[in-house]
Amino acid sequence: MDDDKTDNDKAGPSGGLDPDDEAIQFVARRYGLNRRDARKLVARVGNDRARLSQEARMLTRTEKKAAPDNL
Repeated sequence: MDDDKTDNDKAGPSGGLDPDDEAIQFVARRYGLNRRDARKLVARVGNDRARLSQEARMLTRTEKKAAPDNL
């Protein structure tokens, strides 16, 4: 029987991922953000998915406007 739980770096007390980590993965995948930007967004907004979605949509719209069209 293996009682060593040190290998489970990402697991929280309930055995699942940390809610912030889940929110980071959700935002990064859904809106095509890199993990660093997704992490910053979660730190600023929290892990409420509705609010994260709203903020991520605004962020991606802003980035598209700022990107040059002639690449």
